[in-house]
Amino acid sequence: MQKTEHTIVAFVEDEPGVLNRIVSMLRRRNFNIKSMVAGATESPGISRITIVTDESNQHRRVNMARNIQKLVNAYTVEDVTDVPAVIREYMLAKVSVTNGDRVKLDLLTRDYGAKIIDSEEGAVIIEATGYDMEMESFLQKLKEYDIVELMRTGKMAMRRGSHLELKAKIEMMTTDQQWTTKQIQSAIS
Repeated sequence: MQKTEHTIVAFVEDEPGVLNRIVSMLRRRNFNIKSMVAGATESPGISRITIVTDESNQHRRVNMARNIQKLVNAYTVEDVTDVPAVIREYMLAKVSVTNGDRVKLDLLTRDYGAKIIDSEEGAVIIEATGYDMEMESFLQKLKEYDIVELMRTGKMAMRRGSHLELKAKIEMMTTDQQWTTKQIQSAIS
C-alpha cells in the first residue's frame, strides 16, 4: 500500500521571512501542505521545519525538497518518509465533563498516555502526544464527550540514529562566510 502522506524536514536560517518564502514557493508550485511545524533547534540561529504533504507523485516530492533546498536560507532538506524516523504530534483538547464523566475520562487519558493538565468546574484540558493513528483513535474516543476546543500541532519528525554528518554539514554552512553566495549561485544555475 502506497503512503498517502510524505514528510520533509528542513533546517533553515532563523530569520524573518524564511517561513514565508517556503510557503510561497510551495503555493506557487501547487503543493498541498497538510501540516507544517517550525521551531528552534539545538543550534542558535537555525530553525527546523517539518512539512507534511499528501503529494503522491514521487517526482514532484523530490522536486519539492530540491526547491526548498535551493532557497537561500535553507541549510539542508530531507524527505524522511521512507527512512527510520520518529514522527509524532501534540494535541490539546478542552472537553466539557460532568462529575460522573470525569472518572471515565481520566481512565481514557491514561490508556492513551495523555494527561489532564487543567481542570475547572465543567471542563478539563487534556494534553496528548503520539503517532498519527494513536492520536486519531484517541480523538475518536474523546468525541463521546463534548469537545469544546481542539488544537493539534501537526507532525514533527526526527531521523533515528546518529547524525554526525548532518551536524557537521550544518556547522560548516553556519561558519562558511561564502555559503550564502554559493546558495544564490546554485539557485541561479
